[in-house]
Amino acid sequence: MKKLLSWTALILLFLLSGGALVPTAAADPEKTLLPPSGFSPGWILEGPLKNYSPDDLFEYINGEAELYLQHGFQNLVSGFYLNEPNEKQGLSADVYRMASPLEAFGIYARYRGMGVRIVAVGMEGFVSAAQMMFCQGRYFVQLNASGTASLPAGVFLALARSISASLPEPPAPLRELEWVKIEGFIPGSEKYIPTGVLGYPFFNKGLMAQVLHEDRPVRVFLLLGDSAAEAQRAVLDYEKLLRDKGIAPKKTKVAAGEVLCTRDSLYSGLCLQARDRLVLGVADLKELDGGLPLVQQLEKRIP
Repeated sequence: MKKLLSWTALILLFLLSGGALVPTAAADPEKTLLPPSGFSPGWILEGPLKNYSPDDLFEYINGEAELYLQHGFQNLVSGFYLNEPNEKQGLSADVYRMASPLEAFGIYARYRGMGVRIVAVGMEGFVSAAQMMFCQGRYFVQLNASGTASLPAGVFLALARSISASLPEPPAPLRELEWVKIEGFIPGSEKYIPTGVLGYPFFNKGLMAQVLHEDRPVRVFLLLGDSAAEAQRAVLDYEKLLRDKGIAPKKTKVAAGEVLCTRDSLYSGLCLQARDRLVLGVADLKELDGGLPLVQQLEKRIP
């Protein structure tokens, strides 16, 4: 009789749960990424957390939604915290899941300015009087003060560290970012661009950074293709652009292929080389002769 009752209760639970015996929290695990009230004394979570998908992200960040979609946006969990002792002060917390760690870093680097206060949260973070941001794995986290022009850095850091500890991916460095750090690298200048590097449509996704060369900044870049054929095609498309403008580039044979150097109407001197699935390059050169050594430095950093 007891066995019969237990089966009856189980079936009733199954029907009441809509045919699923999985707990509700497991159906939406990302809501656990934001802590409840009390991450810092006096701060309480106000109202339910909100979820956004690629279909409705524009409802939350209308002006920037397209930028996030270009970086492979997948999901957003958003919450708001109030300071009980001073209810005019609030703190919004947004946790974005992107398609890859590089794309999460790409969004983060769009907001990180030169000279900001870098903090050791996630892979990298920065904090100012009114906001804090960091990236970790596929996640980009943005915290913004509300109702006040500034909050103590300790409040931002307490919330950020709590979120970081709950993220399913560890704060590991991105090896690709090390590839652009050649001699003269300017810290904080590295970026990930999801499409149209240097504004050319045939230069797809890639990394870019600034280095000091002959006492002036120049840009180094790496196009991240999916195949050697794609990398070669990017170089050929650039050559065609030059030919259409009546420009004959200079080509230099090197051990790993050929380096093309040219005057570019947008970027002064520019040199590039296809290497396997990558294209290595440098732009903003004053003298073309300085491009070949920089491209070779990039080539040596690629595993």
